[in-house]
Amino acid sequence: MIDPADAIEALLDELKRQRAAGVTRVSVSTESMEFLRQVTGSARPAVSPTAVTAGASPVAAAPVSPIPDPPVVTLPPGDKTARLAALHTLVSQCPETRRHLLPGHKPVLGQGSVDARLFFVGKRRTSRKPGPDVPSWAPRVSSYARSSPLA
Repeated sequence: MIDPADAIEALLDELKRQRAAGVTRVSVSTESMEFLRQVTGSARPAVSPTAVTAGASPVAAAPVSPIPDPPVVTLPPGDKTARLAALHTLVSQCPETRRHLLPGHKPVLGQGSVDARLFFVGKRRTSRKPGPDVPSWAPRVSSYARSSPLA
């Protein structure tokens, strides 16, 4: 028979492995939960609560403002470049986007040809210093897209 403490440790290790693999939910039967409660009750002595002395008053948490629902975006008719420019204007003027940007920063929607089969969005770390108004990943994207077997 396996030691209950070892069984619980193995279970926790498996749950951590699944979390690292991207699993966010695990279904557990009522019987299993009851068994775990019984095992943990017998495997470890009950911990008596310790008295907590009142120290400094608790710090009030900053009010959390929920992110509003996303707006309905309708892009004007036109070619891809004009539509991407219109989308960039909408995102740049969005009050929620501006609230989350650091001072002096601006949103980056993508860099490169809009007709490419592979269009990268976002940033990545690089040893090269980017030029003004150029995302740090821009020089590498075009070389990757040309050498990609998907292109």
